[in-house]
Amino acid sequence: MYRWDPDYVENLPDYMKIVFKFAWNTFKECETAGRLDEGFSYNVEGALKEFKIYLRSLFSFTNWENGDVVPTFDEFLEIGGVEVTMYISIASSFMGLDKISREQGYEWLKSRPKFVEAQAKKARLMNDMAGFESDMSRGYDVNAIMYYMKQHKVTEEETFTKLQEMVSDLDKTVNDEILKTTKSVPRQALKRAIIFGKILDFTYRSGEEYTHPEGRYKDHITSLFVKLISI
Repeated sequence: MYRWDPDYVENLPDYMKIVFKFAWNTFKECETAGRLDEGFSYNVEGALKEFKIYLRSLFSFTNWENGDVVPTFDEFLEIGGVEVTMYISIASSFMGLDKISREQGYEWLKSRPKFVEAQAKKARLMNDMAGFESDMSRGYDVNAIMYYMKQHKVTEEETFTKLQEMVSDLDKTVNDEILKTTKSVPRQALKRAIIFGKILDFTYRSGEEYTHPEGRYKDHITSLFVKLISI
């Protein structure tokens, strides 16, 4: 059973305390359900650790938004890859695996494999490119486009071209790393990590559909969970 960390929680802003306590209760429920189902302690510690790392990324974003700190583009891309929830999403998906696959999956994710790192950075770039106009319209400049423009003294058009090239390079890294990873990671754990990459492509293929799901995105979700096909 994982321990409640009172010092960690008390140091969080009020709105983060609400999120943390909600997540904590969810992890606790998963642990209890898994213990009843499997007959032994159900380890969710890996997912909880990733959630704490995610919260720290939110601290960084808050500092950047307030202008207290100005990150380099590379720093933003690394921490932004965490904030875009790739790691915590994959870690949470491992909770549905068998004990051995779950533990090995946690250890693999903790090592920060290039496969997941590339997907996280790609998610950050695609999110920021798709949402750039919306961010600027509300005065929110914590965005990969802005940091790249400021650091490299280039135009918006040049920046988009460069970041699109980065996305293509990250795709190549993802494909290369899949071939290297198949023998060292449980198949079911790797499969879940790959699925999140597919979700990423689907979400940003035609714009920022995570924030604005109306239309194609909503129709697909509805077809999966509401309008089921009878067999």
